[in-house]
Amino acid sequence: MSSVQAVNLIRPNGQTFVAIAAHLSGKAQVDGASIRNLDLFRFTSPVFVLTVLPDNPFQTTPGPYFPPVDEGFYVMLKPLPVGEHTLRIQGEARRFALVLDVTYHLTLIPLPLQ
Repeated sequence: MSSVQAVNLIRPNGQTFVAIAAHLSGKAQVDGASIRNLDLFRFTSPVFVLTVLPDNPFQTTPGPYFPPVDEGFYVMLKPLPVGEHTLRIQGEARRFALVLDVTYHLTLIPLPLQ
């Protein structure tokens, strides 16, 4: 059984993480320039044990869940020059009314010489 087939993550109404992940889209920009081919940076983790705490945002029963997976876009940036930079990450799963739009304002400073 693959990790994708094994997933039934913390959705008591039968919706699975895989069903959500199938409808994900995203984009990212650094200093206004789009990161191209973002789908090349989409990864699914190996299975792991997830422990859900009380009062969780999923409104599900606390306790351990196995076997969940994580799926998302993971981008490693090349080193940016010293100065101010903007990183914007957007994503959505329209079918599930899930929207993400986050902007990071980065200030990079030179490392002191040793």
